[in-house]
Amino acid sequence: MNEYPLTSIVTLALVSLWWVLGSRVSLARAIYADKQQNPAMFHSLEIYSDVGFMIAFRNHQNLSEHLVIMLPTLWICAVGVSDLVASI
Repeated sequence: MNEYPLTSIVTLALVSLWWVLGSRVSLARAIYADKQQNPAMFHSLEIYSDVGFMIAFRNHQNLSEHLVIMLPTLWICAVGVSDLVASI
């Protein structure tokens, strides 16, 4: 049985959000490449000039940067203090 159910739910929610935002980056990249009528744009550096793509990309990147610190801290708090305090 899981000793930390609330922390596990929070972790699952964060990882799911990370995955969804990553999917939005992929979708934004495909939409921008289609908008330019050039499949080679999918891997081009020019894609960073599109505002819609950059919003999706930065949302995902910022969450990725914060998860590196947040997930270990979350679990250290759950083990050291309590599951409820960590999940809040």
